[in-house]
Amino acid sequence: MKLNSRAAVVAVAAAVFFVIVFTLAGSSWPLVVYRLLTDGVVVIVWLMTAGAIGRMILHRLPAEFLSVVTDIAMGLGVISILALLLGLAGWLNHFTAIGILLAGLVVGSIWAFRSDGPALRRWAVEPAGIGWVWVLAAIPLAMSVVAALLPPGLLWGDEPNGYDVAEYHLQVPRQWFEAGRISPLDENVFSYFPQGVEMHYLLAMEARGGPWAGMYAAQLMHVAMCALAVAAVGAIAGTLPAVVMAVTPWISWLAPVAYVEGGVLLFGTLAIGWAMRGKVRGMAIAGGMAGFACGVKLTDVPMVLIAVPVAMLFADRNDWLKKSALFVLVGLITFSPWLIRNAVWCGNPVFPEAMNLFGRGHFSQVQVERWQRAYVPTEGRFQALVGQIVLDDRYGFVLLPAALVAAVLCKNRFALAMLVILAIIWLGFTHLQSRFFVLAIPICCLLLADVKYRWWPAVLVGLICFLLACQAATVGQRLVHYLTDMGGEAALGHENLAGLVGPDSATLTPDTQIDLVGDARAFLYPYPHVHYRTVFDVGSSGNVVEDWTGRADIPPHHLLVVDPAELHRLHETYYRISDFSDDELTALARRPDVFIARPAR
Repeated sequence: MKLNSRAAVVAVAAAVFFVIVFTLAGSSWPLVVYRLLTDGVVVIVWLMTAGAIGRMILHRLPAEFLSVVTDIAMGLGVISILALLLGLAGWLNHFTAIGILLAGLVVGSIWAFRSDGPALRRWAVEPAGIGWVWVLAAIPLAMSVVAALLPPGLLWGDEPNGYDVAEYHLQVPRQWFEAGRISPLDENVFSYFPQGVEMHYLLAMEARGGPWAGMYAAQLMHVAMCALAVAAVGAIAGTLPAVVMAVTPWISWLAPVAYVEGGVLLFGTLAIGWAMRGKVRGMAIAGGMAGFACGVKLTDVPMVLIAVPVAMLFADRNDWLKKSALFVLVGLITFSPWLIRNAVWCGNPVFPEAMNLFGRGHFSQVQVERWQRAYVPTEGRFQALVGQIVLDDRYGFVLLPAALVAAVLCKNRFALAMLVILAIIWLGFTHLQSRFFVLAIPICCLLLADVKYRWWPAVLVGLICFLLACQAATVGQRLVHYLTDMGGEAALGHENLAGLVGPDSATLTPDTQIDLVGDARAFLYPYPHVHYRTVFDVGSSGNVVEDWTGRADIPPHHLLVVDPAELHRLHETYYRISDFSDDELTALARRPDVFIARPAR
């Protein structure tokens, strides 16, 4: 192996990766190794399956790295829809999940055996050149992998108490796993959202034999999606812009948590990248990716499916109508399974959005009002723009300004238009969370790639170094603090979440029914009988217990778990959420069938 070859880069990057992983893991390194050899292998086979499926669909694509990434993304989208259909029919189980993975392993192995070995060897011995900067990308990847082996929803605290993960992204697949089929969950309105990434989490649970057995495979799947999004930028724009994206703190902040933004980044980046090429077949592929992105997050309907044709008006109007129509048509086809599912379930294909137009399903008028007030803020938009994006250190402070400078120096009007449209949609039609803007990161990297001045690569190298410093000060510092000062190292890789929140499992009988009040993080309660409602599904009678449980009192064999601090936060934040008075809370605390999860305010 030559010292300046691409193979040497791979070897050095691997060495850096494992040194950081084992350093962060500390005394828990054997359990980390076990997880990598089990859950990590599941993820590798899962990617092979996706690549094999995508290659069968897109077999005529030219032999280039972008085609490899697109194959995998196409396969991921198809697997998601396949899991949805199997789950709706009640046929998704341990055996069908393993069958999907094994089929991919067999087909992927056959294709690997038949692949052009000499071409791969030629690639490996070629001079690495600027490719050495990929070694820096191994640092955030290693941190993300270790962080992904911590219990879900507890690491960063970016959202209050890890709500989205523990009440939604993992809890909905958990309930479908336990029920043996995919069905609407009227206690969890988020089950009506498209679940394009959560279908992979459900597959992880089926393949590994349970929700908590599969949760680390699920989080590693999200790491893989974020890594593939970085690879997509590399395939479209080159090495330096891709490494800029890899070291931007938001990527390694998101990657290890079971969110869905990894799917947004992967499918959204490929939709934009293929659309930038401007060819008719490329627009069909771009449309497919846009539809998959919409199947991950509803906000991608305006941010990708609608935004791409609009941005094309500012870039290249040749055959605009034909290309745009093809893009939207294919996008609607790949998005349609989720629309059809919701239309059958509640009559509104995009429920809980557009309730005034298509109907409000099982929601009361109060719940409609609560949803609309929460998701469409009426004030503070530009303050949020400054606080959530411009001054958010997870965007690295300099990435967005550098992209705007690049937009002046280059002629990529398409990427610039996408960035502007994204900002408008974020400001006007979201509830202004910083991570809802992360698709701007690959768009900024595409702008950075189009500057042709000879001194510009030196600017990008400086940008990478600055972002890596931000990475160390944000993700790195927080992760080390959690692992060492807060005892997180001992939690690495553990499946048993019992007692993490709520009552001690030793005090519960097998027939105990747990009713949560003020807390919807049901995934953190690994007990067989847990009842909860999300804040949007809570009633509005004025009786707190009835609003959260559907009953005015506590039946026998039920334990009411009350989180007074969280209930008070929800009361202050959301429309018509009732709270206990101090006297009511004191009386409840005396009851043997009530557990106070945290001290009262």
